[in-house]
Amino acid sequence: MLDKKQSEALLIMQEECAEVIQAVTKIYRFGISNLKPGKKKTNMMHRAKEIVAAPLVTNQVEFHPLLDQSRLLKAAEETGIPLSSYCSVARGEVFKYPLFAEIGQAYGKSAAQVVLRWILQKGVPINTMSTKAENIRANYEVMDFTLSSIDIARIDAMTSTGYRIVGKDLVPYAPDFD
Repeated sequence: MLDKKQSEALLIMQEECAEVIQAVTKIYRFGISNLKPGKKKTNMMHRAKEIVAAPLVTNQVEFHPLLDQSRLLKAAEETGIPLSSYCSVARGEVFKYPLFAEIGQAYGKSAAQVVLRWILQKGVPINTMSTKAENIRANYEVMDFTLSSIDIARIDAMTSTGYRIVGKDLVPYAPDFD
């Protein structure tokens, strides 16, 4: 695990690499991942906006209903850097909570489809992954219904679970998430 000094050094190296890459190549768009909000001085999203000349087209982040990412959504709005979601079903963790299947039943949808629809209704594009044809098909069948404000609020309450997949235990150079 990196200590605070090592993490700061890594960030400086990443900034320098971004500057060099931009100087020697023609970058038209730039995608980033796991940049976090924070106080003005430590806000990685604001910092990226300052050092990257090309348009920042996405900040790909862990986004699912078992993790409160409201501060991240706010930072995305402030910086104009759109979010995109990975680990949308929290590597299957969402299926341990009956609420998603219960809501899905009312719409004729699966728990996974409810979760994916909730993310989309938050304004966050999803990156889904499956090798099973039926799951791939189901992933596309989330555009034909809209969750009610009551169901959105019920799912929003699940974000207090605080279940995070990508942390320092899994990725030692991951930022200190809030």
